[in-house]
Amino acid sequence: MLLNLFPYREARRRRRRQAFSVLLAAAAGLGLVAALLGYAALQRRTAAQERRNELLSAEIAALDAPLLAAARLRAELTVLQGRVQELRSLQWERRRPAQLLEALARHTPEGVQLTTLRQQADRFTLGGVAQGSAEVQALVRKLSQDTALLQRVALVEIKAAAPAGRDARRLFDFTLEFQLQPLPATATAAATASAPAPSQAASSAVPGMAPPAQPGPTVGQPAAIRSGA
Repeated sequence: MLLNLFPYREARRRRRRQAFSVLLAAAAGLGLVAALLGYAALQRRTAAQERRNELLSAEIAALDAPLLAAARLRAELTVLQGRVQELRSLQWERRRPAQLLEALARHTPEGVQLTTLRQQADRFTLGGVAQGSAEVQALVRKLSQDTALLQRVALVEIKAAAPAGRDARRLFDFTLEFQLQPLPATATAAATASAPAPSQAASSAVPGMAPPAQPGPTVGQPAAIRSGA
């Protein structure tokens, strides 16, 4: 009978520990390799995305340049249109005194003589002499019908004038008030034919340029207008 006196159990345990250590080291190595491969793949994808982002940023910057230029052009165009609007409005306003005097001369009936025309703020006061109240009523009616230029026409006073002599006819002094119509929003369309644009006004050699209108008379001073009779 043979007896094994060597510590074989201890040797077997040692071999098992060594095998386990080898397996554990191999697993750790495989895990480390997998982590390194994953990190490298993530870095490649991150670098590719950054390149795409840089390309998109460059394209956006290239598109923003003409957009900013267009925005500046629109702002300049808006300012220019505002100036043109102001010029045309001023041109229209300069023509209104002449239009007012022409309308008064056109609507004054026979037997009526206009002597004064005064302006206070936006209110006009018209004074004159008439042969009778019927002529004054006709004047008020005609002025009231001219709604394109006048508004709020009202007879303030009418009274018998003092005779200048024995043979003088009986006359009536009258006073009426009115206002001008506000400048319509479409007035610039009517003023386009006579108000040149700033680019045209800069050079008098441009063919077809409308000459600037002459300034009308000042409404704020007294004026005398006689009828055609």
